[in-house]
Amino acid sequence: MAAELDSEKRRVFTRPDGVPRDPLALLVVHPAIAPPEYATRLRHLISAALTVTDSTDDPPGLDPLPPWFTRFDEVAYAANRRYSEARAEEPWTIREWVGCFAPTRRQWSWWDLTLRTDGTVAVWADTLGEPHPACEELWWALYVSGARAVDPLTLTKVSAWQAEARGPNP
Repeated sequence: MAAELDSEKRRVFTRPDGVPRDPLALLVVHPAIAPPEYATRLRHLISAALTVTDSTDDPPGLDPLPPWFTRFDEVAYAANRRYSEARAEEPWTIREWVGCFAPTRRQWSWWDLTLRTDGTVAVWADTLGEPHPACEELWWALYVSGARAVDPLTLTKVSAWQAEARGPNP
C-alpha cells in the first residue's frame, strides 16, 4: 500500500510512465482562473492531501496543506459556493476531506492532469477497476482549487489519456 501511495504522489507532479488499467475516470474542469494557475493549485492541494494522509501522526497535522486552502482565499471561497450549487452537496470540512484521502477509503487514485487547447483542464483518475468510482472528495478539490464548472465524470479508455499526454506536462 505504501508503494502505491508513493507512486501516486509522484504522478501528481510528473507524467506517469506506466499505463493504468481501463477505464480511466475523466473530469473536465472549466477553471475560473488561468488554467496553468489552476493546475498548480490543484496539484499542490492533492499532493498535500496525500502527504497528510500518509502521516503517522494521529490526528495528522494540516501544515502541508496550501495556505490558500486552509484560509480559503477568494478563489477557493467562491469555488466552494459553486461546488455546493453544482453538486447539491454540503461543503466539506478540511479534516473530513483529508480523511477521505486514505487509500483504503478511495475508489480512485490520481493519474494525471492535462491542459487542453480550449482552456479546459482534464483530470484523469485511475478507477482501480471500479465501474462507477465514488470520488466526491475529488470533486470538491476540483472546485475549491478554482473551478467555475466541472463536466460530469466519464469513463474513458486509457488510449484517450495517452493521446493527450503527449503534450507538455504543466
